Formats: sequence, structure tokens, C-alpha cells
Amino acid sequence: MKKEIRFCLPVGEYWFLSPHSLFPIEMEVDGKKYKFLTAEHYYQAMKFETTDRRFSDILNTSDSNEVRLLTKKPEYRDNRRSGFDKDRFDIMKRAQIAKFSQNQDAMVLLRSTGDAVLVKHCNPCTMCGFGEGSGKNILGKILMEIRDAA
Repeated sequence: MKKEIRFCLPVGEYWFLSPHSLFPIEMEVDGKKYKFLTAEHYYQAMKFETTDRRFSDILNTSDSNEVRLLTKKPEYRDNRRSGFDKDRFDIMKRAQIAKFSQNQDAMVLLRSTGDAVLVKHCNPCTMCGFGEGSGKNILGKILMEIRDAA
């Protein structure tokens, strides 16, 4: 049986797998380049148009967990970018590809996981993570796909 690596927050031996790990990425959004502190920053910012103050709020927030919590507030739930919900996993994948292609140290660490099964194991997360065991682990699958293509 293959080794399984579980990760969640940017702590512990596999901290680098977390979308919150501090590997900045530069992405083009609406024809302009922006620098995001983490993949999580990019993912959360993509919920809003670049002209929306909430996009700027996310860019200017240094802590990725604060960014995630910001988007849970009522004022961040409405008037989101058209198509975000439909495209969210593609957005997540673009962020991860950028993280590992723009940060060679991160790619070396990802390759060091060998052929282990990567599992985002955060209890409340059942879609992009594994949750309590019934989740889809979409983030883990994206990371394994990037690693296997490297």
C-alpha cells in the first residue's frame, strides 16, 4: 500500500502542501498582473472583480487564514465574480500550478513526496479536502497531478 501524507495548515513536515504556505505567485487577472502572497490569497481574491474593494482587501491582507475568514463575512458573500462557483476548482488548480512552477523550492519539496497519496485532511473541508473521511480530496488530487507531471 502506498504511503499517505495528510496535510492541512502550513505546519509540520508537509507544511508546503497547504494553499496557505508562503510561496508568492504572480498571476494575470483581467489583463493585469498581480502578486499574491499565497495560493489561498489568489483563490479567495478570484471571488471578486479586480475593481471591487474586496479584491484589494484580500491582496493587502498578510495572513492567508485572515483572508479565508474575511470571505466568510456576510459582506463578502454577495456580488461575487460571475462564474466563480462553476470555475472554483480550475482556479484552485491554476493557483497550485503557479505555486509550484514559480517557486522551485516548493517543487523540490513536492517531488520529495514520491508516489505518496496526498490528502488534505481538514475536518470541516469535505470538497477540496478529505474531511472526516468522506470528502473528495480535490486539492490532494491536484497536487498529485502536478507532481506526476513534473
